[in-house]
Amino acid sequence: YESFNIVELNRSTVMGANNSPAYKIVYAFTPPEWEYGESINIKAMEVGTLVNGKVYYITYSAELKKYSDYLPIAQKMIGSFELIRQQ
Repeated sequence: YESFNIVELNRSTVMGANNSPAYKIVYAFTPPEWEYGESINIKAMEVGTLVNGKVYYITYSAELKKYSDYLPIAQKMIGSFELIRQQ
């Protein structure tokens, strides 16, 4: 995307109920009009971790003007994600 912008990058955060070491990236962009039928600004957050050689990530995205409205719900969901370590 032409307007892609990294808002925040954190390489030392945690993910899920068991506080797995994780990264978090928050970014904003404006997709081409053909994707949504109109020009809108999107803000997104991705949180990811590596467990037993597998990558797990959760992405939350919303229209920029609504991003903060639903962010607490997304954070609660990310915080409740439970990674089960298998032997």
